[in-house]
Amino acid sequence: MAASKETTVGPLVGAVVQGTNSTRFLVFNAKTAELLSHHHVELTQEYPKEGWVEQDPKEILQSVYECIEKTCEKLAGVNIDISNIKAVGVSNQRETTVVWDKFTGDPLYNAVVWLDLRTQSTVEILSKKIPGNSNFVKSKTGLPLSTYFSAVKLRWMLDNLRPIQKAVEEGRALFGTIDSWLIWSMTGGVNGGVHCTDVTNASRTMLFNIHSLEWDKDLCDFFEIPMNILPNFTNKCHIAFAALEAVCFQTREILDAMNRDCGIPLSHLQVDGGMTNNKILMQLQADILRIPVVKSVMPETTALGVAMAAGAAEGVDVWSLEPEDMSAVLME
Repeated sequence: MAASKETTVGPLVGAVVQGTNSTRFLVFNAKTAELLSHHHVELTQEYPKEGWVEQDPKEILQSVYECIEKTCEKLAGVNIDISNIKAVGVSNQRETTVVWDKFTGDPLYNAVVWLDLRTQSTVEILSKKIPGNSNFVKSKTGLPLSTYFSAVKLRWMLDNLRPIQKAVEEGRALFGTIDSWLIWSMTGGVNGGVHCTDVTNASRTMLFNIHSLEWDKDLCDFFEIPMNILPNFTNKCHIAFAALEAVCFQTREILDAMNRDCGIPLSHLQVDGGMTNNKILMQLQADILRIPVVKSVMPETTALGVAMAAGAAEGVDVWSLEPEDMSAVLME
């Protein structure tokens, strides 16, 4: 029997939807928005005491792995190549709080779920120490001081759980909402996992300033939360810089291949074009290549090259291309 052909559907995008009661993974056709496959796993909640709601972070992570695996099996079953999945987004139960050990990858306690009420006394204590006026927290975060948000859950953990206190003291602890836990685990975990979040999740922690779009030191001091355990987040500046880095690393890949082929390492890189006006890019390129990057003082190098070729043509001979005659072409 002839092997079945793979179905061509164009680029695909996956979505992890991690909720309180279940986890789903769905794959969409990026051209048509058609839902091509999905899988769903139910989750359990734990209720150690009245008003307490917890979940096992490892169970949550495993449910994501299972959903992805089953969804990909379904795609393969209809001859859709899973390598066409170009990106995966994460939606999650935002305020649910996890703290884990960055060296072992193990959670230091169950995830404290958004609807957990154990922090009521913590909120009452914090309410009495608000500096200046009662709008201190809300003016920075847009949120009322409440059991709902992550900062008070994390404060309770630091006050009541010795393993977390010890991990913070020893520089082993990482904090995050569910997105941070999943992304860190799925991008390598203890082997270089990315500890990150985005502003939509960060804004639900009560530690994030919605005006400056960054972790707020005053808020972290108020809640007594060490900033070194917080995840990183990206903004437009990070994306722009990443684009510059991509150009530099692609250039290095090409030059490394040239060096391997010719066996002669480059002593410097001569550049031209509009991007050379970006001094940050040029310095970044030099840093990544570890050789000097030089450019012509005269920016119109394409036009100059054409003029030189025309002037040096047989029968014209008005432009010498001998190195000793090129002193007028200055580099910087």
